[in-house]
Amino acid sequence: MKNILKLSLVIGALIVSLNANASDVDFSLNVTKVEGRTISFTLNKVQKIDLTLLDQNHQMVYSEHFDNKPVLKRTYNFAHLPNGTYFLEAETPLKVVNYVITVSNDGAEMNKKEVSEMYKPVVAQLNNGLVSVNLLSVDHSPLEVKVYDDNYNLVYNETLSGGFNLGKRFDFSKSISKDFTFVMSYKDKTFTKNITVK
Repeated sequence: MKNILKLSLVIGALIVSLNANASDVDFSLNVTKVEGRTISFTLNKVQKIDLTLLDQNHQMVYSEHFDNKPVLKRTYNFAHLPNGTYFLEAETPLKVVNYVITVSNDGAEMNKKEVSEMYKPVVAQLNNGLVSVNLLSVDHSPLEVKVYDDNYNLVYNETLSGGFNLGKRFDFSKSISKDFTFVMSYKDKTFTKNITVK
């Protein structure tokens, strides 16, 4: 019973944390103009974002980074790119969103109905050498977590699965190493976070 109560508190804290952070890092994208093979769009409420244009093989075509932009206006011209499907990936500290762009002889079109969105794992340093990893897995996909020490020795490897809220707490208080690298694989993405334990 105590374990269920503790787990409920951790899940509640994670959801509150995600909701509190969502207003800081979340964004909205609006297509403002489509003319031939050119697409113009605005992003609102941008705190920190990486925009990456990927081809149909998920190879990077173009990438850019922005910080603290209340309104960000961008125009992408596909005139010199071959016809096909492209993906505009917008990544913030909280989530990754993909928009599908179709380029044909008739022009370019961003299909907002074919949007995929996933939350990123959150690594938080707690007190006394404790570190937590949490993920809001909306579709119950598993999260693979690997932890390496400062000598690149694998000290932890597990796949977390079986739920909507995935989480694990690590106790590094008795570890000789104080620097750790968390490598987390979720769906087709890999996220890395370096932590210095205090």
